[in-house]
Amino acid sequence: MNRRRFLRTMAGLGAASAGLPGLLADQPGAGPYQRANTDWLAGCRYGVGVHWTAQSVPRHGPPLPFQKAVDAFRVDEFVERLVYAGAEYLLFTSTHALQMLPAPNPVIDKILPGRTCKRDLIGELVNLKTPPTSRFLPNGLQWFGWTCLEDRAWVHHKLDREIPKPLYADEEVVSYVRTCNSHQAPMTFNVGIYQDGTMAPASVEQLHRLGAALGKR
Repeated sequence: MNRRRFLRTMAGLGAASAGLPGLLADQPGAGPYQRANTDWLAGCRYGVGVHWTAQSVPRHGPPLPFQKAVDAFRVDEFVERLVYAGAEYLLFTSTHALQMLPAPNPVIDKILPGRTCKRDLIGELVNLKTPPTSRFLPNGLQWFGWTCLEDRAWVHHKLDREIPKPLYADEEVVSYVRTCNSHQAPMTFNVGIYQDGTMAPASVEQLHRLGAALGKR
Protein backbone atom coordinates (compact mmCIF):
# COMPACT_ATOMS: atom_id res chain seq x y z
CA MET A 1 0.00 0.00 0.00
CA ASN A 2 1.33 3.46 -0.88
CA ARG A 3 1.26 6.51 1.36
CA ARG A 4 -1.59 8.21 -0.50
CA ARG A 5 -3.94 5.24 -0.23
CA PHE A 6 -3.09 4.77 3.43
CA LEU A 7 -3.85 8.39 4.20
CA ARG A 8 -7.20 8.06 2.49
CA THR A 9 -8.22 5.05 4.58
CA MET A 10 -6.61 5.51 7.98
CA ALA A 11 -8.93 5.88 10.96
CA GLY A 12 -8.21 7.84 14.12
CA LEU A 13 -10.34 6.28 16.81
CA GLY A 14 -10.66 6.76 20.54
CA ALA A 15 -12.34 8.89 23.13
CA ALA A 16 -11.93 12.09 21.15
CA SER A 17 -13.75 10.75 18.09
CA ALA A 18 -16.19 8.28 19.58
CA GLY A 19 -18.23 10.92 21.36
CA LEU A 20 -18.22 13.53 18.61
CA PRO A 21 -21.55 12.66 16.90
CA GLY A 22 -23.34 12.61 20.24
CA LEU A 23 -22.05 16.07 21.06
CA LEU A 24 -22.97 17.43 17.64
CA ALA A 25 -26.44 15.91 17.85
CA ASP A 26 -27.19 18.13 20.83
CA GLN A 27 -26.37 21.30 18.93
CA PRO A 28 -29.13 23.51 17.49
CA GLY A 29 -29.84 22.70 13.88
CA ALA A 30 -28.22 19.27 14.01
CA GLY A 31 -29.44 16.90 11.32
CA PRO A 32 -31.12 13.53 11.91
CA TYR A 33 -29.07 10.68 13.33
CA GLN A 34 -27.36 8.51 10.73
CA ARG A 35 -25.57 5.24 11.43
CA ALA A 36 -21.98 5.22 10.19
CA ASN A 37 -21.22 3.05 7.19
CA THR A 38 -18.40 0.63 8.04
CA ASP A 39 -18.28 -1.23 4.72
CA TRP A 40 -14.84 0.27 4.04
CA LEU A 41 -13.47 -1.39 7.18
CA ALA A 42 -14.89 -4.77 6.25
CA GLY A 43 -12.93 -4.52 3.01
CA CYS A 44 -9.58 -4.01 4.79
CA ARG A 45 -7.20 -6.86 5.53
CA TYR A 46 -5.24 -5.62 8.54
CA GLY A 47 -4.28 -2.45 10.32
CA VAL A 48 -2.26 -1.15 13.25
CA GLY A 49 -3.43 -0.01 16.66
CA VAL A 50 -1.21 1.75 19.18
CA HIS A 51 -1.65 2.67 22.81
CA TRP A 52 0.44 5.85 22.87
CA THR A 53 -0.49 7.41 26.19
CA ALA A 54 0.78 9.42 29.13
CA GLN A 55 2.38 6.17 30.33
CA SER A 56 4.47 5.61 27.19
CA VAL A 57 8.23 5.87 27.66
CA PRO A 58 11.23 6.39 25.35
CA ARG A 59 13.52 3.58 24.33
CA HIS A 60 16.23 4.95 26.61
CA GLY A 61 16.40 7.60 29.31
CA PRO A 62 13.73 9.35 31.37
CA PRO A 63 10.33 10.10 29.82
CA LEU A 64 9.30 13.59 28.86
CA PRO A 65 6.34 15.25 30.54
CA PHE A 66 3.22 14.43 28.55
CA GLN A 67 2.75 17.84 26.93
CA LYS A 68 6.39 17.90 25.79
CA ALA A 69 6.11 14.34 24.54
CA VAL A 70 3.13 15.37 22.41
CA ASP A 71 5.15 18.26 20.98
CA ALA A 72 8.02 15.89 20.15
CA PHE A 73 5.89 13.17 18.49
CA ARG A 74 7.28 12.57 14.98
CA VAL A 75 4.13 12.22 12.90
CA ASP A 76 5.78 11.94 9.46
CA GLU A 77 8.11 9.14 10.55
CA PHE A 78 5.25 7.39 12.32
CA VAL A 79 3.11 7.41 9.18
CA GLU A 80 6.00 6.25 6.97
CA ARG A 81 6.42 3.16 9.17
CA LEU A 82 2.68 2.48 9.04
CA VAL A 83 2.78 2.58 5.26
CA TYR A 84 5.83 0.33 5.19
CA ALA A 85 4.04 -2.14 7.48
CA GLY A 86 1.20 -2.34 4.98
CA ALA A 87 -1.41 -1.10 7.46
CA GLU A 88 -4.67 -0.12 5.81
CA TYR A 89 -5.95 1.84 8.80
CA LEU A 90 -4.82 3.13 12.19
CA LEU A 91 -6.55 2.84 15.56
CA PHE A 92 -4.95 5.47 17.76
CA THR A 93 -6.00 5.33 21.42
CA SER A 94 -6.49 8.98 22.22
CA THR A 95 -6.48 8.56 26.00
CA HIS A 96 -6.02 5.64 28.39
CA ALA A 97 -5.45 5.02 32.10
CA LEU A 98 -4.16 8.45 33.20
CA GLN A 99 -6.68 10.27 30.96
CA MET A 100 -4.37 12.81 29.33
CA LEU A 101 -5.54 14.00 25.90
CA PRO A 102 -2.95 14.80 23.18
CA ALA A 103 -5.08 17.63 21.84
CA PRO A 104 -6.74 20.86 23.00
CA ASN A 105 -10.23 20.61 24.49
CA PRO A 106 -11.78 23.61 26.27
CA VAL A 107 -14.50 21.49 27.89
CA ILE A 108 -11.97 19.18 29.54
CA ASP A 109 -9.88 22.20 30.56
CA LYS A 110 -12.82 23.55 32.56
CA ILE A 111 -13.40 20.25 34.33
CA LEU A 112 -9.85 18.88 34.66
CA PRO A 113 -7.23 21.59 34.03
CA GLY A 114 -3.83 20.39 32.88
CA ARG A 115 -5.06 17.25 31.09
CA THR A 116 -4.87 18.57 27.51
CA CYS A 117 -2.21 19.93 25.13
CA LYS A 118 -1.79 22.88 22.79
CA ARG A 119 -0.72 20.64 19.91
CA ASP A 120 -3.60 18.79 18.29
CA LEU A 121 -1.85 15.49 17.65
CA ILE A 122 -5.13 13.69 16.97
CA GLY A 123 -6.14 16.34 14.45
CA GLU A 124 -2.79 16.06 12.68
CA LEU A 125 -3.15 12.29 12.35
CA VAL A 126 -6.67 12.68 11.02
CA ASN A 127 -5.87 15.45 8.54
CA LEU A 128 -2.48 14.42 7.19
CA LYS A 129 -1.72 16.68 4.22
CA THR A 130 -4.43 15.26 1.94
CA PRO A 131 -7.71 15.76 3.82
CA PRO A 132 -10.09 14.13 4.31
CA THR A 133 -7.92 11.22 5.47
CA SER A 134 -9.90 9.77 8.35
CA ARG A 135 -12.95 7.61 8.71
CA PHE A 136 -14.68 7.57 12.08
CA LEU A 137 -16.72 4.63 13.30
CA PRO A 138 -19.04 6.11 15.92
CA ASN A 139 -22.19 4.01 16.27
CA GLY A 140 -21.17 1.82 13.36
CA LEU A 141 -21.14 -1.95 13.77
CA GLN A 142 -18.32 -3.89 12.19
CA TRP A 143 -16.47 -6.67 13.94
CA PHE A 144 -12.71 -6.90 13.70
CA GLY A 145 -9.89 -8.56 15.58
CA TRP A 146 -7.46 -6.67 17.81
CA THR A 147 -4.57 -8.36 19.55
CA CYS A 148 -1.15 -7.42 20.88
CA LEU A 149 1.55 -8.34 18.43
CA GLU A 150 4.46 -8.43 20.86
CA ASP A 151 3.42 -7.50 24.41
CA ARG A 152 0.09 -8.09 26.13
CA ALA A 153 0.70 -5.11 28.41
CA TRP A 154 -0.72 -2.88 25.60
CA VAL A 155 1.35 0.15 26.69
CA HIS A 156 5.17 0.12 26.73
CA HIS A 157 5.90 1.74 30.08
CA LYS A 158 9.10 0.03 31.28
CA LEU A 159 12.06 2.38 31.38
CA ASP A 160 15.24 1.53 29.46
CA ARG A 161 13.82 -1.68 28.04
CA GLU A 162 13.30 -2.71 24.45
CA ILE A 163 9.82 -3.63 23.30
CA PRO A 164 9.69 -7.46 23.15
CA LYS A 165 9.88 -9.37 19.88
CA PRO A 166 6.65 -10.50 18.19
CA LEU A 167 4.80 -13.32 19.93
CA TYR A 168 3.78 -15.23 16.83
CA ALA A 169 5.52 -16.82 13.85
CA ASP A 170 4.95 -15.28 10.42
CA GLU A 171 3.01 -18.36 9.27
CA GLU A 172 0.58 -18.06 12.19
CA VAL A 173 -0.05 -14.39 11.54
CA VAL A 174 -0.64 -14.88 7.82
CA SER A 175 -2.98 -17.82 8.37
CA TYR A 176 -5.01 -15.97 11.00
CA VAL A 177 -5.41 -12.82 8.92
CA ARG A 178 -6.52 -14.84 5.90
CA THR A 179 -9.11 -16.62 8.05
CA CYS A 180 -10.42 -13.31 9.41
CA ASN A 181 -10.53 -11.75 5.96
CA SER A 182 -12.51 -14.70 4.60
CA HIS A 183 -15.28 -13.57 6.97
CA GLN A 184 -14.93 -9.90 5.98
CA ALA A 185 -13.16 -9.04 9.22
CA PRO A 186 -9.94 -7.02 9.27
CA MET A 187 -7.29 -7.78 11.87
CA THR A 188 -5.80 -4.99 14.00
CA PHE A 189 -2.38 -5.57 15.54
CA ASN A 190 -1.48 -3.52 18.58
CA VAL A 191 2.14 -2.52 18.02
CA GLY A 192 4.42 -1.32 20.80
CA ILE A 193 5.37 2.34 20.52
CA TYR A 194 7.96 4.52 22.23
CA GLN A 195 7.29 8.01 23.51
CA ASP A 196 8.75 9.69 20.42
CA GLY A 197 6.34 7.82 18.15
CA THR A 198 8.78 5.11 17.04
CA MET A 199 7.08 1.73 16.68
CA ALA A 200 8.74 -1.58 17.55
CA PRO A 201 11.05 -2.29 14.56
CA ALA A 202 10.66 -6.08 14.66
CA SER A 203 6.88 -5.79 14.64
CA VAL A 204 6.88 -3.36 11.72
CA GLU A 205 9.11 -5.77 9.79
CA GLN A 206 6.76 -8.68 10.53
CA LEU A 207 3.78 -6.69 9.29
CA HIS A 208 5.72 -5.77 6.17
CA ARG A 209 6.26 -9.49 5.52
CA LEU A 210 2.58 -10.09 6.19
CA GLY A 211 1.64 -7.58 3.52
CA ALA A 212 4.00 -9.23 1.07
CA ALA A 213 2.52 -12.65 1.82
CA LEU A 214 -1.04 -11.42 1.32
CA GLY A 215 -0.09 -9.76 -1.96
CA LYS A 216 -0.93 -6.39 -3.44
CA ARG A 217 -4.48 -5.04 -3.34
